Amino acid sequence: MNINYHFDYPCLMYSQLPEDIFEELNNLPNGAHHGNKLVGVFPDEYKLPIRKAPLFRDFIICLSEAFARECSTAPVFHQIRQNTPPNTPFKLADLWRNEMYANSYQPLHQHTGLFSFIVFMDVPYTHADQMKLEPNVLPEHVKNGFTEFSDPFSMFNKLINVEKGIEGQVILFPAWVNHVVYPFKGFSGIPRVSISGNIVLDYGTVDGAEHF
Repeated sequence: MNINYHFDYPCLMYSQLPEDIFEELNNLPNGAHHGNKLVGVFPDEYKLPIRKAPLFRDFIICLSEAFARECSTAPVFHQIRQNTPPNTPFKLADLWRNEMYANSYQPLHQHTGLFSFIVFMDVPYTHADQMKLEPNVLPEHVKNGFTEFSDPFSMFNKLINVEKGIEGQVILFPAWVNHVVYPFKGFSGIPRVSISGNIVLDYGTVDGAEHF
């Protein structure tokens, strides 16, 4: 699979979902409520069935392989590969939908696994909308709805402006990278929807043998 991406070394990889894969994700039915497993301060988080998203599964595994290639000489990834059986594949381990409403937020947190990702599905506001709701704040200081990433190893830090028009963008990052989602204001009753998940090294079968 050929995937176009942009790499923000050393932590963030960006790509855009093809329309058919976006629709596959968008049509996934909500499964069990997932709020008790996650750190977000908002009520609507749902597990999604990975088996019903084969196109996305292949896409995100391909993107993960590209990330690993780009970072193959970085100390942490070199160390991981040195201690991993050859040809160990990646596996999509978790998939869930986040439905955030006004004033909801995700505090600073990390994920499990090797890589994690965010796919932006529906954002109801623009940054201009948020600036209008903060008349006493300088425009450059308004970070409503932003997502911020901070790598504890490289000291890399990045603020992402999440607004209408970002739909379909994927951000892939090492699972140990800290990130926080700031609350947006207004748009009562209209959710901001994203899909997240984790990628792990699949030790189940490598070269026909089981690994644990």
